[in-house]
Amino acid sequence: MRPLTNAVCGAYATIASGSCASALHTARPCFAQVSPPLPFSWSHLKSDDQATSADQAQLDATTSSIVQEHRALVQQKRDCKLREYEAKIKVKAMQQGLSPEELKRRSLEFAAVKPTQPISSAPTSGASSKTSAAQPLSEVEKRDQAIAQSLQQRSKAEAAKKLASGHVHSTPTGAQEGPIKPLNKILDVEKLQTQDQETITKLWAGYHTIKNKLSAVLSTEKYLEMLANARKYPQFVLPLPRQVIDEESEAAGTSKEAFEMQFLEWAVVHNPAAQGAPPSATTIFTPLAEYKLKQDFSQPVLILTFYTDLSQSNGIVLMRGEVTGLNEKTGKGGRIDQAQAQLLALTLQRFYLPSSSSTAAAQGPNDDASACAQLLHDFHKRPTEFEVEQLVNVAFRL
Repeated sequence: MRPLTNAVCGAYATIASGSCASALHTARPCFAQVSPPLPFSWSHLKSDDQATSADQAQLDATTSSIVQEHRALVQQKRDCKLREYEAKIKVKAMQQGLSPEELKRRSLEFAAVKPTQPISSAPTSGASSKTSAAQPLSEVEKRDQAIAQSLQQRSKAEAAKKLASGHVHSTPTGAQEGPIKPLNKILDVEKLQTQDQETITKLWAGYHTIKNKLSAVLSTEKYLEMLANARKYPQFVLPLPRQVIDEESEAAGTSKEAFEMQFLEWAVVHNPAAQGAPPSATTIFTPLAEYKLKQDFSQPVLILTFYTDLSQSNGIVLMRGEVTGLNEKTGKGGRIDQAQAQLLALTLQRFYLPSSSSTAAAQGPNDDASACAQLLHDFHKRPTEFEVEQLVNVAFRL
């Protein structure tokens, strides 16, 4: 026990004397030397800025694309509404036997007509009625009153003209008896009924030659045959030759020939002017590409109308062809020319009336008729087997 006590006391004495201070100091653990801090790097912030700029550019591009698509959609809706409005105007004008411009002019005239004195209750006193009667009419009211009187006189004159001609109907003044222009608005039907077929054919052809329109006369029997095929196959396509000029042909001074498909539609219309007669019909030709794009708002290039007013009395049906946009005086400005319109009419006859075509007479009644009937059948019943090359060969077979 005593030796341990002596050792402890000796240690304390050594510490107290300071002889062991250096030993303790040297025995102190060495701390790791801390290096100076590295400079702060902005590289990651720079990449973030670049990413933000790229995202902003992409967002701006997306926003611009959305705005452009919205504007295009709004413009497309406006164009669709405008075409729908124009189509309604044309239908209304056709029903009234007017051109679209004439219908607009009459609408403006009717809109300008206003009552000179508004309908109101009875005057409360005699003084107020005298005051209103004593007020003079303004210039605008005088003009409106003159327009109203002019329109009233015109309506009376039209009614008197109808009464004198004997064509009195329950429809309003200016309205048509159907969706197509009646034959009695083109020629005098009563006088035509007294003529023979040869004279009627000459008169019909001469009238439309002056007007730069197509015309034809066919027997009632042939028309009924064609009408039966039209009811069975109300739609079809016909090729129309077109001249194509590309860079090579333009440099060589030549042109290439291609075919533009024309989509045709039949419409059978009741003819109220000829009681007991077969219904009239119209055939509308429209470019197939335009019809696919605009559907009912597409503009036809040719309209054929078949009149059956003389089918019972004279045994014939009159055909009238009108090219869209064609000037009657100059014969120019149409979407197709007269030769192309005549070719479409002849091709229509080849498919819907094959028994009367020249090809059927040359090759036999079965060859051409069977080929045309097969193409009509495939177009409606088996569209996957319909061949355009076969259509072109049959349509222009010599």
